[in-house]
Parts: sequence; structure tokens; C-alpha cells
Amino acid sequence: MTTTNATVRQPAGNELDFASPTQFRFQIQKLPEVQFFCQTINIPGISITELSQPTPLQLVTIAGSDITYEDLTATFLIDEKYRNYREVHDWLKGLSFPENHTQFRNLLSEGSDRMPNSQSRGVQTESGKTLPATPDAAIYSDATLTILTSKNNPTLEVRFRDVYPKSISAVQLTTQDAEVNYLVADVTFGYKYYEFASL
Repeated sequence: MTTTNATVRQPAGNELDFASPTQFRFQIQKLPEVQFFCQTINIPGISITELSQPTPLQLVTIAGSDITYEDLTATFLIDEKYRNYREVHDWLKGLSFPENHTQFRNLLSEGSDRMPNSQSRGVQTESGKTLPATPDAAIYSDATLTILTSKNNPTLEVRFRDVYPKSISAVQLTTQDAEVNYLVADVTFGYKYYEFASL
């Protein structure tokens, strides 16, 4: 029979502190106005596919190899001049260029100072290695969610790679509220993957 000693399983030191939902800082390079006014954000869930193995008795499920990341969603207060809302709007519009191709070209040129590879295709030096048809460095932006301790010291980073906006919520204006409820917007991001980094 297996015996368990509760004192051995107890966390050491000050690791009995619990995570607070209000201690975080979100940073995304292409949206400086959004990161300042961010109110809520999530650490997305992940899942893997499940495969079924037939047997004479019943199907046996086994772990698959494909991983799926849920969307990164954030809620932010809209400033009086709608600068942060327009940041996301312009990024979405540049990705989809609904009016003309210049909108996509402008999206690429906006990141030329921070992402020089977004403007030129570069010089091919290795045989057999191909470059993207469209330089895509300015299309995406990396993001970092920093988790803070109860004393506001950074303890953990969640680093998101190749973030891009998928949608932004509508803004509902009304004259019927008795008191001022400041406007907020929800933005949904896609990304390649995320990883944890201890600080």
C-alpha cells in the first residue's frame, strides 16, 4: 500500500501565495494605446486532437499530435479620441485592404523602422532556402503578458509569437444611461503559439 506524507508534498518557502487576477501588464508593439488601457486579458487554453484506435471490443482513444490554441482576447477602455480603437481598426483594414492594394502596402511600410525585412525581399544566400513571397514581418507583432506578484514584481511572462487581430467589437453609443459608463471594446487576436518564461 502506498503512503503519502502531507508535509513532504507541501510547497516550500513562500509558494503558498495564490495568483491574483488583477496583477498583470500587457504589451504589444503595434498597439501602444491599447496596452495602456487594457482592462482584461486571458491566457488562452490549449487542446490536442484525439485519435481513435479500433479494437475488437471498443474504440480506444489515444493522444494525437496536433495542438490547437484558443484565441487571445482583451478588453480595453476607449480613449476620448478613439486612438486605441482606430489602431486595431487600421491594422485589420490593412490586412484585408478592402478598398485598394495601397492599404496593405501602407501596413507594411508602417513597420519599416522596427522591422526592416518588411520592405524588401532581401538577398537569397542559401541555395534551396526560400523567402516568403510577401515580406510579412510588419503584418504581425509579438506580445507579452507579464504576470505580477502581490507586490507588483514581475514573476512570469507569457510570450505570444506572430500576433494579429481577428476582430474588434462594435461600439454602442447611447443617451439613455443615467450615469456615465465609459466605452470599452473587445479585441480578438490570433497568433502562432505562446510560451512561458520565468523571470
